[in-house]
Amino acid sequence: MKSKCNVLCTHLVLLFYVSLISYLCLMPVSEINSEWLIFTHADKIVHFIFYFLFAILVFRALLVTQKTTLGTFVLLSFLIPAVYGGAIELAQEYLVTDRSAEFLDFFANLLGASLGAYLYRLYVRTQLTIFYSEQ
Repeated sequence: MKSKCNVLCTHLVLLFYVSLISYLCLMPVSEINSEWLIFTHADKIVHFIFYFLFAILVFRALLVTQKTTLGTFVLLSFLIPAVYGGAIELAQEYLVTDRSAEFLDFFANLLGASLGAYLYRLYVRTQLTIFYSEQ
């Protein structure tokens, strides 16, 4: 049985994480310390990691609240971050004065979300196999 605390905590973590991504992606460029970006396109790795974790958190939130197939979880945990990443890139282009949309950022978002969703599915499936084999 899924506890209410587990469901609430999972959703709060997801909400905090989405808020953090939004803040970091929409904050003025002048406030970003980019000294640690030591090579060209290092920010793409950051985008990949952001959306890799985003997909895992979406998958987890769906897992604790929905009853459907793992395939549906994978699809939704890819699509939700992908659409959100596209919306953030559009917001950077049209709503923020010193930021601009980049296709490679969006592509890194898609790669991160797809790998996060797929790998978390493998993890969940492995855990279910272990659980049912011990019974």
